[in-house]
Amino acid sequence: VMSKHAAEAMSICMRREFSHLGIRVSTIAPGKVLTPLLDKARNLGSEKLESISEHFRERAVRYIRYDTERMKHDAVRPERVADMALHALTARRPRRRYYPVKHPLRTKLFMMLSQRTFDRIMNRI
Repeated sequence: VMSKHAAEAMSICMRREFSHLGIRVSTIAPGKVLTPLLDKARNLGSEKLESISEHFRERAVRYIRYDTERMKHDAVRPERVADMALHALTARRPRRRYYPVKHPLRTKLFMMLSQRTFDRIMNRI
């Protein structure tokens, strides 16, 4: 998550730094993408449960179940991300930010919430 925020911050800085040169910078922020890497990460998470203290293990198991179920409904195909990248590269006026997710409105609404409200929602999962 930290590296995603760093990339986002860098793109904002680049957009501001280069705008006077006519250079446009877009950010593509995919959620979960259906790739073999995603399956590998999920399996690795399940294997690592043994090393988590009992206090946190139940919450980790709940999250892995939730995340696995959510994947069935929310993950996008890599082609969708590629289509948005192509649009960003070829459009006369590309967007500042692209959301290659299945539910872009839900994503935008979550981003509008205060951090405190967002944390409360995520803690209920």
